[in-house]
Amino acid sequence: MSTIKPWSSPMIESHGDYRAEAFLEDHIGGKLYEKQHSLPRLPIPSISETISKFLPTALPLAKSDEEKDSLIKACEDFESQAGELQQRLLERRDANPDSSWLQHWWNTLGYLQVRDPVVVNVSYFFQFSDDGSLSQVAPTTKSLGVLRAASLLHSAAGFRQLVASGDLPHEAIGRKEPKTPLCSVAYKYMFNACRVPRKGEDTYKIYDPALNTHVIVAVNGKFYSFDFVEKESGEALPLEVLEDRLQQCVDMSQSGPSLPMLGYLTSDNRDICADARDALLRAGGSKMEEALKVLESGALMICLDENEEPTSKKQTSEVFWTGGLNSGRNRWFDKSIQIICTKNGKAGMNGEHSMMDGMPVVNFCDYVTKTPYAEVLAHSKSKTSAGGYESAVDNVKDIFGDLNAELTAPSSDISTLVDQSKANFEKLISAHELQVQSFQGYGSSAIKKMGYSPDAFVQQAMQLATYRLWGEQGGTYEATQVRPFLHGRTETTRTVSPASSAFIKKMGLRPKRDEMDASKRAEKLNLLKEAVTSHVKYMGNASKAGGVDRHLLGLLLSAKEGEVTPALFSHPLYARSKTWRVSTSHLTHPRFDSWGYGEVTPDGVGLAYSIHPNNCMFCITALREHGGWPESLSSLLEEALLEMQTLHDINEQPTKGKQRFIYALQNDCAESYFPLSQQFLNQMDPAYCGITTLVLILNALAIDPNVRWRGGWRWYGDEQMLLERCCIEQERVEREGITLEQFCGLARCQGVKVTKKRPLCDRGEHDTTQASLNAFDINEFRNDIINAVRRPPKTQQETDLEIATNADTTTKVSHVNAINGGYFLVSSFGRSSLSQTGDGHFSPIAAYHEPSDSCLVLDVARFKYAPYWVTVKDLYDAMIPQDKATGQSRGWLLMYPPTKGTHGSKKSLTVDEIEGKRPAACVPLAGSGVSLCAVEKIKLDYCSINDNR
Repeated sequence: MSTIKPWSSPMIESHGDYRAEAFLEDHIGGKLYEKQHSLPRLPIPSISETISKFLPTALPLAKSDEEKDSLIKACEDFESQAGELQQRLLERRDANPDSSWLQHWWNTLGYLQVRDPVVVNVSYFFQFSDDGSLSQVAPTTKSLGVLRAASLLHSAAGFRQLVASGDLPHEAIGRKEPKTPLCSVAYKYMFNACRVPRKGEDTYKIYDPALNTHVIVAVNGKFYSFDFVEKESGEALPLEVLEDRLQQCVDMSQSGPSLPMLGYLTSDNRDICADARDALLRAGGSKMEEALKVLESGALMICLDENEEPTSKKQTSEVFWTGGLNSGRNRWFDKSIQIICTKNGKAGMNGEHSMMDGMPVVNFCDYVTKTPYAEVLAHSKSKTSAGGYESAVDNVKDIFGDLNAELTAPSSDISTLVDQSKANFEKLISAHELQVQSFQGYGSSAIKKMGYSPDAFVQQAMQLATYRLWGEQGGTYEATQVRPFLHGRTETTRTVSPASSAFIKKMGLRPKRDEMDASKRAEKLNLLKEAVTSHVKYMGNASKAGGVDRHLLGLLLSAKEGEVTPALFSHPLYARSKTWRVSTSHLTHPRFDSWGYGEVTPDGVGLAYSIHPNNCMFCITALREHGGWPESLSSLLEEALLEMQTLHDINEQPTKGKQRFIYALQNDCAESYFPLSQQFLNQMDPAYCGITTLVLILNALAIDPNVRWRGGWRWYGDEQMLLERCCIEQERVEREGITLEQFCGLARCQGVKVTKKRPLCDRGEHDTTQASLNAFDINEFRNDIINAVRRPPKTQQETDLEIATNADTTTKVSHVNAINGGYFLVSSFGRSSLSQTGDGHFSPIAAYHEPSDSCLVLDVARFKYAPYWVTVKDLYDAMIPQDKATGQSRGWLLMYPPTKGTHGSKKSLTVDEIEGKRPAACVPLAGSGVSLCAVEKIKLDYCSINDNR
């Protein structure tokens, strides 16, 4: 790895013009900046092109026909009215051959001049997935947060070295070679960087990374620094050293002087922040100037939230977004990157947005989350020991520790300023609310199979959900990067279109439940397809800088002060179309659990989303004054996505499903369907899938429950009859469901012969553990399915009747042996693997279709899913993920009837004996409380299926 070249200046203060710092790209060089001089410049479309794209996105938001007509007129006049503005914009472009005509405007007007607090309004957050290699229990000397932070910091050192030396390969997009390179300008503002509050317009300081090898650590509202890389090579210090130094910060934060919580001074209105910074410098003089320089020049910041132990995505997202009421003091919101770790090992980051957009930061986060703690520890140990490094006590410095007298002096107003900013901060975050929707129904894999672009499909779901939330469509944008152009940042993809408007209005303000009407279903699907196609087309143009909003902004900014502007710019429908009530952005990463940002208009929502292969995530933010928009929108998003899936599934299933079933029937691969469907029932409780499936099998096997259901009928009438006689508590079943082992135990208690099998997992070939002894490959599973659906079991009564009516003894014995081979097959699988809602599930298999290698699942959750076909591979794969309750994979069960009276050595019963039963009066009635088990006390204490024993 290359070393870092020292800069000619130890610090550069940027005023928002990328050109001013462009010389650093040539100085650093390397792969990161090798394409900068060859990148194309941001183009300027013609006025006619822009207006032709703009008008369709605005008309659906019109309040009246008169408003539509007046907007059309304003657009017709726009080209002649904006001609001079277009010429000025072209001249601006030509005057900036080494940059973008937009970037300075965007960086200053869009960010550095904005006076709103950066928290909520500018900053964004990522929540990383948990690190499974961390210890389940924290060591006594350090929290899991300290361990996680050390691991992430170790990896961050490697990425920083790549960026600062230029060795990081430049980003590129495209599936085919040569790929399209992306602009790398933002990377200069990633490390050793900090936004600085100034009156009227902020600046951005970037420091020479060769001179600044320290990291900033925030704990309990106090700020510390220590060296985290080798000064010469830039490589990370050993993990043990980093852990010790982080823990030293924690220890120091619990003692020492009680300073004002200075972090609050970065959370306020930017002019207030600027005044506060000036006040700090007045109070502390050169010592304060040096302290702020240390903080601002740190490579990045680690925030150890030792008082936070969030569990849910919502709780964790709130901590990473703002810090909340407890940890907002533990931030310096002006730092470009803040990695945040909570006491229980949750981790994420908070990013300052002014000079760099999210995708370069995603590249950084991808790098630091790729290597888990255990691998970092192993690598660190193999490389060097912790010996020979300065002790944590000597290396860790309290940045403001020697300023106690200045900060708390009677003449100082710092404490007052901190209290005021804290009150403003608490008011700001208390006015907001956040909701995370983890939609487990399906994801990109299923959407692609439907034939849609996942992003455009989900955008239509968001349009439908917000339409139902507000009763009208709202201006919506999706952020689209234009980094293929030099100094390009983003363009807006407008989601509102005539096609999206037609789709959501046809779907209605509430579900119409008319999916079974073929003509109505076809109409909705056609409108959905048109809306998706329209969005994909617009996004394609926007990604090539062919959107409308940046061009229109450039034209407006080209007008001179006092000059009459085109009528379009003052039209209410124009303003409404760019009032982003729905601010959306798509970012999917396999190691991100959540991410988000604040709304961009008081009357709107922030809607960050991810589309994973089998699920979707939405993080919704809004002002609390609207009465729960995030929670309502979360529910409406789930409703919209399920409704859109149902439209497609119903349209596809009848023809394909019927054809498969007919083929299965004709090839004797649906024999199980009939005995199972005769007893098919819907589970009475969301957690009863296992109990319901077992009841279905017991009745299909005609097993005598030895109690009466109603009248004289001895039959498992519902799940309650089974639960009343089981050792497992009903309350527990309703809360947790049952495991594969519990299902087997319950079945055997009723007399069923059960063979349990599991799929092969990631085990070695010579693994001989007990768990692997009954693990089988997909071929075994397929063969078991085929045997089950071709030869279902005879019931005990059917078996005995056939034996009794067969006169020939020899034939009788061979016939019995043939009968005894049949079984029903039950699969226990994870729903999420099949893009379904819910978790573990039990259901029987009723048929097999050889050409598609798929089987028919009789899903007992009929309120959610009608019987469906699934490939054998998909179902096999769905059984592999571990059941959290057992730590083992799920599997499949072969359910045989009891063998009583069917062996040749036993006396065969006569037909009269078989048909005779005890009088009903002698058989207890279900629910009467009469025990049927002579060893009930022993069962309750020792039954293997009751793991609460």
